[in-house]
Amino acid sequence: MEGCSLFLLDWLIEGRGGYLETNPSTSPEHMFIDPDGKPASVSYSSTMDMSIIKEVFSAIISAAEVYFFFSGTHLGHLFLFFSNIPWSFIPFSSNMFLQYTSDFGEK
Repeated sequence: MEGCSLFLLDWLIEGRGGYLETNPSTSPEHMFIDPDGKPASVSYSSTMDMSIIKEVFSAIISAAEVYFFFSGTHLGHLFLFFSNIPWSFIPFSSNMFLQYTSDFGEK
């Protein structure tokens, strides 16, 4: 679990508004229309990426509280990063979770 979290920490970058993002990111089964009007499936911070990261970090933090098996520095990074991961977005226009952090037009 520690190796997984280290990989995820390395993948995250600071994005807009100080939130952490994955980049590049894809949801290949869900195409959208990019700003140039072309179909695309690569952007940043797909909902799946961010959901997996939140679940992994949450599981590690919970396990560490019970078993005390991660270094304090590592846990400190997880707490800091966890608080800077954006939550899923549900726009009023569709009332559905977005696949990406932007409300792209769907293909």
